[in-house]
Amino acid sequence: MLYKHILLTTDLSPESREVAEKAVALADLLKASLSIAHVVNTLPSLYAFGEVAVPVELNAEHEIFEQAGIDFNKEADHLKIDKKQRHLMLGATAEEIIHLVKEKHIDLVLVGAHDKHGLGLLFYSTADDILHALPCDVVAIKV
Repeated sequence: MLYKHILLTTDLSPESREVAEKAVALADLLKASLSIAHVVNTLPSLYAFGEVAVPVELNAEHEIFEQAGIDFNKEADHLKIDKKQRHLMLGATAEEIIHLVKEKHIDLVLVGAHDKHGLGLLFYSTADDILHALPCDVVAIKV
């Protein structure tokens, strides 16, 4: 079965451009629809460290989302992805991507997989979370 709808997930890092170019080439090769998604993670209302909790400025989340939107649309424009196929979301990355895949009947997701070294080996990986939770095939491209 050939894939009909491919989702490119991006973290908007410079390294993600390589993943994006491969996604466009694959969609062209398969004559598949290509969507792009980026999730801005919500900020906690309080950031706690030690015995002190510091409130996070609520406006910061809005500013981060606005800047992400600018960068996201520049990337999508560069890739010539239709505005209807662009999905900029605010929330928990894995949850938002899973919801989008189910809602849009996406049958292949491309994610960038960053190498981990040192302390990075101890931290959470969005690609790992998505890989095991999605109801479709996932291709992780090493960046």
